[in-house]
Amino acid sequence: MLLYEYKYELLYKSSEVGIQYFGFITPFFDILKSNKEIIVDATYKTNALGFELYAIMGQFDGAGFSMAYLFVDNSKKNNGARTEILKGFFQSLYDRGLNNIQFFLTDKDFSQITASQNVWSSAKIQLCL
Repeated sequence: MLLYEYKYELLYKSSEVGIQYFGFITPFFDILKSNKEIIVDATYKTNALGFELYAIMGQFDGAGFSMAYLFVDNSKKNNGARTEILKGFFQSLYDRGLNNIQFFLTDKDFSQITASQNVWSSAKIQLCL
């Protein structure tokens, strides 16, 4: 209910992988979906109730804005599952109109890199440390 109250549209949620996750877009998504560059970063929390939060950012007039988020339960998954979840989330963003990406900025997260190459195959990967 909180997502809908703040106009954050649920876009992607748990399926057959057996891991809980959900992704949503923010009101900035429709404004920034024609951008040619996105930044993806994750934060990881490690405890019994652990989760990962991925943020997809676009920029407008020199300022960064969050376009979408993905929460993933990290208590029982491996890199293959993480890559598949990210690939599905990125594909849902692509299908929603984020399909002009020429530059994908990320850190050395190979799951993000692999998933992005599957969805935006012609995009150049830029590593940001």
